This record gives sequence, structure tokens and C-alpha cells, in this order.
Amino acid sequence: MVAGARRELLGLVHYISIAAHFHRPRCYLQDLFTTEAARARCGPCPDRSVYEQANRRSPRVYWLTHETNETHELYDKVAERSAFVVYRHQV
Repeated sequence: MVAGARRELLGLVHYISIAAHFHRPRCYLQDLFTTEAARARCGPCPDRSVYEQANRRSPRVYWLTHETNETHELYDKVAERSAFVVYRHQV
């Protein structure tokens, strides 16, 4: 999904459906980008159109962000923070 106004790119969203056991698929918000101009107006958060598109396939949208991301306060206003911790092992 790409957002724009007057032929100016404001941002883009890339999301995918992921199968879940015993549940409907979940929508993973893989990329979320807004330009500085758009961020000043609406912030770098998913908007209703993202949720409406996702709801056609899934009851839940989720995304990951780094702990140093400056948008945590904004994300906390629009979504519930998960208690999961991510572990990785490079092979």
C-alpha cells in the first residue's frame, strides 16, 4: 500500500498474512515508512486504511520495532505492546 497526495509520495506500507495455528492468519506489518513531511502531520503509525485492508484477512496486525526507535510513545497510543522477547541464533 502506498500513500500519496498531489503526486507526492508520503509513505508506504508492506504487510503480509502469516498462517497461525488454530486461528485466522495474522497480519505482519513488515515495512512502514513515512516521509518527514508526512510524519509531521500524522506520525509514523499505521492508519485506518492499513487496518481496514488487514481486517479483510486477519483479526490482528502486529509489527516489530527496535528498542531505540523514537516512535514507541506513538505506537503505545495505537497498539498494545507485546511482552514477547525475540531470541536469535546465527548459523
